Amino acid sequence: MKQKIITMKRLSILLILTLIITSVSVTFSQNTNSPEIKWDTWGVPHIKGENDADTYYAFGWAQMKAHGDLILKSYGRSRGQASEYWGGDQNLKSDQLTRKLNVPQRAQEWYNVQNEKMKTLLSSFVAGMNAYCNEHGDEISDDLKIVLPIKITDPLAKLQISYHFMVGAFAMLPQASEWKTAGSNAWAIAPSKSESGNALLLTQPHPPWFDDYLFFEAHLQNNDLNIYGITLIGSPVIAMGFNDNLGWALTFNQADTMDLIELEVKGDSYLVDGKWIPLEVKNETITVKNDDSLSYKKIQVKKSEYGYIIEEKEGKALALRLSGLDRPFFAEQFTHMAKASNLEEFQKAMKQLQLPLQNIIYADKNGDIFYLYNGIIPKRPEGTLSDWSKVIPSTKPGALVEEYVSYEDLPKFKNPKSGFVANSNNGPWTSTYPFIEVPINYPAYIANKPFTDFNYRSTRSIRMILSEEKLSFDKLVEMQS
Repeated sequence: MKQKIITMKRLSILLILTLIITSVSVTFSQNTNSPEIKWDTWGVPHIKGENDADTYYAFGWAQMKAHGDLILKSYGRSRGQASEYWGGDQNLKSDQLTRKLNVPQRAQEWYNVQNEKMKTLLSSFVAGMNAYCNEHGDEISDDLKIVLPIKITDPLAKLQISYHFMVGAFAMLPQASEWKTAGSNAWAIAPSKSESGNALLLTQPHPPWFDDYLFFEAHLQNNDLNIYGITLIGSPVIAMGFNDNLGWALTFNQADTMDLIELEVKGDSYLVDGKWIPLEVKNETITVKNDDSLSYKKIQVKKSEYGYIIEEKEGKALALRLSGLDRPFFAEQFTHMAKASNLEEFQKAMKQLQLPLQNIIYADKNGDIFYLYNGIIPKRPEGTLSDWSKVIPSTKPGALVEEYVSYEDLPKFKNPKSGFVANSNNGPWTSTYPFIEVPINYPAYIANKPFTDFNYRSTRSIRMILSEEKLSFDKLVEMQS
């Protein structure tokens, strides 16, 4: 495939993304006062509006034009109604897990607490999607039209499925085996190691290829925004990208964002310190399509103080704790990242700690480069990351999470003497060279020891960078291909 690259005027960062080109071929506009969408020859929409309402309306419209069927199928699953719409055992299993983890209700709760700017962004995004479906119904598969109209909560439910469950808890998913061959690479090159004297940023995500983790590339612009990057299909916010002043990449890290806790249960109660505590129980009914008829399956949504009950057997239950389910401002954090103009503002956005995990690799036009081992990580009394990655008995001290590691205590570094950050899903201590010495008394449950996750890609990545005294943009293109 031909290499595709974009640079933006006034931007000192040179950012390489693996699915980009700049030529424009098609222009779409509803009327003289509406946002404008220009489609380039690679199918990337370049959207320009006067404000966020305009821009995100067009963003929703563009995503639906490009991936309407996929989005509707994904939203149907995120509602926990896939078996009602399309039947099938797999859809029923998906609905049961989605309901047991309270995804649809939580999506509504998340929307209710957004500020007016975010409600406008979300409602505009959804309105644009519905407008496309109304105007171009012939482009939507007949069996997927049952999902219409798209609800204001659908993008927030989809975010939970894509990020919190497929990234934070991927090990419990049927597709988990596909992650064995997945991974990402990201480099930030400081001016001291750049031929041009500008910072360079390379982001190369390559997650497994399944519906809920496919990316959509776009350029969003208005009076207050100019961001180019990628988002998960059906999501209203850019997850990785760059603006006039800075850019960032994400790679998967090992932050402990999921626990499976074994509980002793009796009826609808669980044992804590010798006392039986009632579970929070909610009854739900799942409608199941069977050819031309419908049947109904009753389930119970059960929640303990340790997490949601996902399995019960012979007096035992597994409770799932996922980081971030109590943090509803995930999308808002990404909008703040997209509008940041320097490292201080970017870190202010990151301090919201709404993103459950992932390394952040950053560069800006001021020449700052930065690495953050991001995660909503439980504070533990002791133990290693490996110790807390197993099924945990509820009696183990620290199994009940009451506090999380602060932003200030997460591994991070700025402008290393080496002049670069390089991460290929390895840990924080080996993301530049010379390697970083682990701080004394650093909690071992936050990140693995050095070299535990230092893979072949990590070694090769650092060797490639060290092989050049200074790196040019063209050399970076050559190296990443």
